[in-house]
Amino acid sequence: MHSDKPLVQDIADILEIPPSIVNQTLEYMFKPRFRGKTTNEVVFDYQIDFDLIYACFKRYYGIDLIDDDLDWWKFTAMLEDLLHTDTSLANRVELRSREMPKRVKGDAKYYNNLLELKAKYRLYGNAKEQETQKGLKGIFSFLRAKAKEVK
Repeated sequence: MHSDKPLVQDIADILEIPPSIVNQTLEYMFKPRFRGKTTNEVVFDYQIDFDLIYACFKRYYGIDLIDDDLDWWKFTAMLEDLLHTDTSLANRVELRSREMPKRVKGDAKYYNNLLELKAKYRLYGNAKEQETQKGLKGIFSFLRAKAKEVK
């Protein structure tokens, strides 16, 4: 990889397309798309939530995400639908996006239970950003190897 050019420019050069197309594609693929309703907090993660993504696809669509072939665009459309239906995945995402109510006397059990659940299912941002960077470098390495094969 060239140290004087950003990763996006390197990918654009290999694919012989404008960097803006690479940016749009990478943003669509890797930028968190699902955020809380009242905050801008990320409430969904493909890797952390894969157990429920897999289970919901199997249960509601009859699709095994490991064995069946499903393109990215269909996957994201179906996932978006799952997040707006009554599924365990949608419930987890809703829990993460739910604001903590003001503590009211007599509601301690509900408040503490909600606090524990939010802590159990919360997402950690910095580690995911590092994984995304690692993934982007892997994509670049793959594209560079494919470009060398073509030449």
